[in-house]
Amino acid sequence: MSVESYVDSRERFDRLLRLVEERDDDALRAILAELHPSDIADVVEALEEEGRIYVLDLLPAELASETLAEMEREERPEDLLVAFEPERIEEILTELADDDAVELLRDLPPEDQHRILSVLPRLEAGELRQLLQYPEESAGGIMTTELIAVSVHLD
Repeated sequence: MSVESYVDSRERFDRLLRLVEERDDDALRAILAELHPSDIADVVEALEEEGRIYVLDLLPAELASETLAEMEREERPEDLLVAFEPERIEEILTELADDDAVELLRDLPPEDQHRILSVLPRLEAGELRQLLQYPEESAGGIMTTELIAVSVHLD
């Protein structure tokens, strides 16, 4: 990374932190929409819990879910998920790939897992419950139930 790009990214980062502090929804949405989820995760990780929830709540569900999936495990993104209202939890989890959703849920106490799974559609909650039964580092623990089928007759 060149010095110029480092300075530019540092200035952007500082500006984002300032906008979070000022609660400037429109300016934040505009800047965050241009960033990759891993970059947004870096911003979120630099904030206190209240700021983290604020930023994630501003994002469209798909971007919020991708941001949570990009966060470092030691930053406990699952605790942020628990802090949302049930409707927002459902929006975020339905956007996550099954393996990412299970990774978040696995680190929660059983009562939080149950509460979160209870807000999901029955089929999706059942798939996640099934995946949670596998040990974390086993093939079942890292698999997904999502499948893409491609016809052999495609030209």
